[in-house]
Amino acid sequence: MSEIEYTTDEQIEAMRDELRKARLKSETSALIDKKNKIKKIIFFSAVIILVIIAVIIIR
Repeated sequence: MSEIEYTTDEQIEAMRDELRKARLKSETSALIDKKNKIKKIIFFSAVIILVIIAVIIIR
């Protein structure tokens, strides 16, 4: 990779772009984590409800 000479404005703009990308990446992964957590909660509550219904039917 060749060395690229930036002017100060270009350097500042490049840093801002990098920060934007990093922020987007972290926000995206946080959203994915939250989505997975919600899926787990819904799944486990569905399992619990099914168990309760099964117990009621058996009795």
